[in-house]
Amino acid sequence: MKSDVVLTIDFGVLVMNEQRFCDAAYLGEIIVKAAKRGIRTILWRTLGGPSGLYRSRSVPTPADHNPKWKALLDAYDPLEAAVSSAHKHGMKIMAWSTLQDFHYVRFGIRGETGEPTVIKNTTPFFDKNPYLYWLSVDGKRFHAGIPCYGYQEARNYYLNHIKEVMGYGVDGFYVCFRSHALEPEQDDEFGYNEPWRKQLRDETGIDPPTAEIRDNGWLAYRMQKIRGASFTQLLREVRETVGGLPVWVGVAQEPDILVAGNSAKENTDRAFHRARLDVRGWCREGLVDTVIVVASRTNCGDLSIAELYRDATQAHGKKLYTWLNMIAQFWNNKEGRMKRTPSPDELRAIVASTDQNEVDGLVLHEAADLEFSYLRIYLDGTKTKWETKVEPQSDCDAQWDSLLG
Repeated sequence: MKSDVVLTIDFGVLVMNEQRFCDAAYLGEIIVKAAKRGIRTILWRTLGGPSGLYRSRSVPTPADHNPKWKALLDAYDPLEAAVSSAHKHGMKIMAWSTLQDFHYVRFGIRGETGEPTVIKNTTPFFDKNPYLYWLSVDGKRFHAGIPCYGYQEARNYYLNHIKEVMGYGVDGFYVCFRSHALEPEQDDEFGYNEPWRKQLRDETGIDPPTAEIRDNGWLAYRMQKIRGASFTQLLREVRETVGGLPVWVGVAQEPDILVAGNSAKENTDRAFHRARLDVRGWCREGLVDTVIVVASRTNCGDLSIAELYRDATQAHGKKLYTWLNMIAQFWNNKEGRMKRTPSPDELRAIVASTDQNEVDGLVLHEAADLEFSYLRIYLDGTKTKWETKVEPQSDCDAQWDSLLG
């Protein structure tokens, strides 16, 4: 296979699911397994929801509310250990950080009664300054977790995290647009903060009510471009902070949406935040070096979606990768829509299609959670027993009712 294979490792998920204490030796085992399978680059998550997965002073850590993480961080610094171990084995660590994940909500149904539980993980900085989140069209609500980067204060919060992480000697930074925040109920329901309203006034000379902005096609388009421009400004400041090291960015397959609730609801008529992201401009200006197209779970394995950004990347000598969710996928079968992992044959077909779809690499998300079974399948051709996890799609409505009702 010509294309590069990149692995994501969310150490927070591993710590949560492992029975054993995830000490430095355990972390080293993960790195060694990846190195033996030919992995050259790892996207190592440094910001899990609002929490820094290392000894952070710029953002809260899970140790603030999780005894397991407190013991772990008392023992060692996972990011420091990951960088050291990866470099020892000739691998690169790209710090992976989401920028719309500062209010994290998880659902669970436990006990014989099936009683739903809701776990919220918030960010004190944004809790104290909620106006920094996207403002609703009625001016009465803020979308928790989704910062308005039209505010310098919001950009500074993210940049301070980057500065801290770069001090660990990572090999670059991955800016991820994925989010676990709750989804909006309507398209363009949020995104009417004063910095963006002011820019619209300056550009158009008018100051209409926010509902008129959303419902007027021309004004809605102008506002979406203004929102997108704030991300361009953020990336300029990210580039300045990172310097000459690589900057990667992960965007959705549609050019003008920011996905919220990525791991919560799955439906064909979901609502979106809208900001027209100037990916071509980012490549032309040299703000990014690699663009990762993050597919939705409803069309997993379809690498042709990357075609949207092929011209933008190739024209300016940038790389194009696609993202494959290894566990949380929805595949169609005779019984209906089911959640499972791909079979070996399906995975091999996906990997083989990277060349024909002219992508430079494939990012395997959550493969580490399956103890690298996938890497045995396609990197060295070893035949191994494969147990596909098949689970009926859960009824998310009851979970959402428990939170929103």
